[in-house]
Amino acid sequence: MSEPVAKAPTDRAIEQNLRSLRHLVNTNLDDIERRNEALLFRCPLAPVSCKLNTAVSNVKVGNYLVIFETSELTTT
Repeated sequence: MSEPVAKAPTDRAIEQNLRSLRHLVNTNLDDIERRNEALLFRCPLAPVSCKLNTAVSNVKVGNYLVIFETSELTTT
């Protein structure tokens, strides 16, 4: 009785799988980068209103203070 022999994938199939994986990883990393930039408010906002720019600045300061206070609590 002979056991079934699994066929080794061809070079073409391996290359196709590698291209697909690279594309998927690059797409996901680009998406993560866009989200991180949006969360950090690094991209300047279009000139919408002074109130919005002030609100964003206040959020940045608030985020910094929370991080600073948290780090102070863990070091003492």
